[in-house]
Amino acid sequence: MHFRRKDKQPKTKKVKRKIKLRARHFLMYFLFVGGLFLGVQKTYLFLISWEKLNVTHIDIQCTREAVRSDIKRFLQGKSLGNLLLCDISTLKENLLSHPWIKDVHMRKSFPSTVEIVIIERNPVALLMSESLYLIDKEGVKLQKVDPEQPGQYPLLVDDKAFVHDIQTKLDLAWDFLDSLTQNNETEIAVIDLSEYNNVKVKMKDSPTWLILGYDHFTEKIDFFMTHQDILYPYGSLEYVDLRFNNRLYIKPHDHWARTNPISLSKEAD
Repeated sequence: MHFRRKDKQPKTKKVKRKIKLRARHFLMYFLFVGGLFLGVQKTYLFLISWEKLNVTHIDIQCTREAVRSDIKRFLQGKSLGNLLLCDISTLKENLLSHPWIKDVHMRKSFPSTVEIVIIERNPVALLMSESLYLIDKEGVKLQKVDPEQPGQYPLLVDDKAFVHDIQTKLDLAWDFLDSLTQNNETEIAVIDLSEYNNVKVKMKDSPTWLILGYDHFTEKIDFFMTHQDILYPYGSLEYVDLRFNNRLYIKPHDHWARTNPISLSKEAD
């Protein structure tokens, strides 16, 4: 009979049992673990030597056929071996050396396929340096271009052939192109980046340089287009300077100046 105070449970003692581990217990444990590891090892060795897991198909997802052909030529004759052992990180690194490839996503697909998804670079301009190159927005030279072939992209030029400050000049060019409307962008033929923080452009089928400075490009081009009529009496123009708000300064070509002996610098409000 337990004696307890009011509203309190009686205290009971718990019996603690000790489990004794004998030598056979340790032996069974080690045999189980050893068998488990041996089974995993045998399974792994079987899988990496199983012919059905050898890479027999490579699925290339790429929109540009020329890039797809280059990848196929690179992989031709190469044995990628067993799918489990295939080193796709090294393969990805090799593919990224291709100038047209910006990124690569690769995946192993059982039982014998490697999937390659190509993210391509997009050309945005032609760059005249030691040769003429097609480039993307990161300034990567994608391929050489024949100067005699007409191009659909604006031509970037520099009187020092982009030997110095190329990234600064390219950033200015991208700021200019990004600010344009689609119609204006398609009309740009040449972008001269020779001067610091100054964009000079030529429109298609026009011999006149438009000097735009470093900002408000669209507004300045629109201002020029609006006031073209008042410039017709001056004939063919060498340049139109639009760097000053709501003003433009012009210089006619020499042949017009010789027949019209007045100041070559004209201002229009």
